[in-house]
Amino acid sequence: MRDALCIIDTDDMSIAGASLQYIDVFDWTSDPNEYDVFQLLDVESEYVPKSVGMYGSVWHLHQGWFDPINNPVSGRILKKAHFDAISTSESGQPTVKLDTLLRADFSNYISARTFFQESSDLEKMFIYMHNSNKKLVSSFLTKAICKNIGLEDEQ
Repeated sequence: MRDALCIIDTDDMSIAGASLQYIDVFDWTSDPNEYDVFQLLDVESEYVPKSVGMYGSVWHLHQGWFDPINNPVSGRILKKAHFDAISTSESGQPTVKLDTLLRADFSNYISARTFFQESSDLEKMFIYMHNSNKKLVSSFLTKAICKNIGLEDEQ
């Protein structure tokens, strides 16, 4: 975006927010008859309802909330997590897809001219959202899964 802004006139352009989305896919690799969602999802997590395990390999879970942010920009951040569990993937195994979105809504619009400079607030915001996403994902998953995917320090 920084390169595009060098070409266009940014004097009248402002930024109201930013978003970052990840989609993670977890394929069950053992016998499908032994599928256990709670080897993936942490049953002790405040975000995981205990009823999810009753639905076998086909279920959906949606969570979302706003938290305030003050640094690098003040405003609020929407943390949204969608889980889709389908009965089989292309490989024939149970699959869980986790779609996370972090959307920062800024309290005040920020001039695009300053927002996209090197080491700018935008760059800092994306680093903040990336780290927040890792914490968000790890808050749903078991410690074993977090360790397997390199998130053990995020819990």
